[in-house]
Amino acid sequence: MEIKLDDKIVLTLSETQVKILMHDISSDIFEEDIARRLKFIIMEKYQGCVKRIRQEWEPKLKELGKRTIPLDEEKFCEIVFECKGYADKKIRLTNGE
Repeated sequence: MEIKLDDKIVLTLSETQVKILMHDISSDIFEEDIARRLKFIIMEKYQGCVKRIRQEWEPKLKELGKRTIPLDEEKFCEIVFECKGYADKKIRLTNGE
């Protein structure tokens, strides 16, 4: 079984590994269950990132004079990404943070 992201294989499970997983996951729902688990992992990471961005940037946006802060997480993050002081993980690591 191959799991792909943007047509690039990111994980290959051998037949034996799939059989081992089927010890706990019914073959009738195996692919659906694996997809559900992958989605859960990605969305948990996403929600954690949103939470950290909000914690860091809500006070900064207020200091910058932003009077209204969107409740919508994507709109909020788009505002943050446009700020001069915003740095993603790669930039923060490069700067020694």
